[in-house]
Amino acid sequence: LALAQLARKKGFKRVSTVVINNDYGVGFEKAFVQTFEKLGGTIVNKDKPVRYDPKAQTFDTEAAAAFAGKPDAVLAVLYAETGSLFLKAAYQQGVAKGVQILLTDGVKSPTFPEQVGKGSDGKYILTGAIGTVPGSDGKALEAFNKLWKDKKGSAPGEYAPQAWDAAALLTLAAQAAKENTGVGIASKIREVADGPGTEVSDVCEGLKLLKDGKKINYQGASGNVDVDANGDVVGVYDVWTVGDDGTIKVIDKVTPK
Repeated sequence: LALAQLARKKGFKRVSTVVINNDYGVGFEKAFVQTFEKLGGTIVNKDKPVRYDPKAQTFDTEAAAAFAGKPDAVLAVLYAETGSLFLKAAYQQGVAKGVQILLTDGVKSPTFPEQVGKGSDGKYILTGAIGTVPGSDGKALEAFNKLWKDKKGSAPGEYAPQAWDAAALLTLAAQAAKENTGVGIASKIREVADGPGTEVSDVCEGLKLLKDGKKINYQGASGNVDVDANGDVVGVYDVWTVGDDGTIKVIDKVTPK
């Protein structure tokens, strides 16, 4: 949802997709296609989606197919090892020239631009590519970052605030249910995440209130962690890009609607 909205916001009307053929890639592709079309965009290769074998080692055919039909941008849902080979093949064939590359959390790592490599002009092939990754903007974020730094001596990476909030919700729901079971937690998780009770960001404070029979509304490090009807939490996403020097920088935020 976030990446489809970002693509439309940037004015891309025609997008092709290439994804790793597993639950991650195909699931992402389906959600992107659905949202992008709802927003008035066109998926150039909708009838012939490019889904590559996770064990593939050569990508000439896939690269040619993904960039055919003159798309404004190509959504590439990849893992680093095979994704770097695919993007290199697209560059070497010359098909990626002038086409915006849209990436996902699966390849957001400081080493990925280096893995894809540099072109004949000495510039990073991935320079200018943009992507999304789950971000964090919760009321508990500052305290969480401080706690992490005190314990680990560094800043938390991707997904750490989400993992923290997941553990917090499990603990709080178990306390609210007065039983540490799957059934008990399931019956109370929405109540502690988005209930009518006292807003708390500190887990220990929340546990104390619940123990006293009070209701709470946990506000997490990643966001407000309100669980929707599907059991999902919709949060903010960071928009990242690859600079001229091959480093990854966060340049914007997008909240799926």
